[in-house]
Amino acid sequence: MIKVGGEGVSASEVEAAIKTVAGVADAAVVSRKDPHYGEAIVAFVVLAPEAAGKKEEMRNAINVTCQA
Repeated sequence: MIKVGGEGVSASEVEAAIKTVAGVADAAVVSRKDPHYGEAIVAFVVLAPEAAGKKEEMRNAINVTCQA
């Protein structure tokens, strides 16, 4: 569980959500210290070969998925 601004966020749920995005081969989620929120979520994403040239498009798709 990652505490972001006092709210608990499940790293495994965020990973699972990211992995539903077409073009994502794998993902890992960890926390890092954040001076404002206490902790922040950091995602490491491996793109599938067909998505390799679409970094910005993939970043936007992941952001939309994780905000839902």
